[in-house]
Amino acid sequence: MLGAFRTIALIVSYEVPMVLALLIPVLLSGSLSMQDITRAQ
Repeated sequence: MLGAFRTIALIVSYEVPMVLALLIPVLLSGSLSMQDITRAQ
């Protein structure tokens, strides 16, 4: 049971920064288009 909690904690610790790294540029540019994100830089 504790091993499962440890595994879940490890997965979440990698997922949250990855989601933030992808979400912030999309929110700042207001688009999912790679061209729009590049233009917004």
